[in-house]
Amino acid sequence: MRETHNPFPGRLKAQRKALGLTQEQLAAAVDVTHGTISRLETGKIYPSTQLLLRLAGALDMNPLALFSDTPMLDPELVAIWARISPESRQQALKTLQSFLKDEVSGHGPKPPGRRRPS
Repeated sequence: MRETHNPFPGRLKAQRKALGLTQEQLAAAVDVTHGTISRLETGKIYPSTQLLLRLAGALDMNPLALFSDTPMLDPELVAIWARISPESRQQALKTLQSFLKDEVSGHGPKPPGRRRPS
């Protein structure tokens, strides 16, 4: 019998760490024991539907993303994004869009604090 790959344990652990949560903190947030989180992260057990929904809520992610092989966002970026205000998020998106526009046009980013000669 062929063993199938299940990304759930690694995804759960990566997202918990990206948010700076300990196993104990996540366990308290979803009303289970620390041991349950440990067994989930090692693939020894899998969550019920109800627990999966609580985990996804506590980890601020879509429940299906915990089972996806699609690459996740960089955990450091996720953690930063979670800590900034909605206003700062809007500013960050505008800055990123401007950066990407410059990259695509071939002009690259402009060095900060430098002006073109008049």
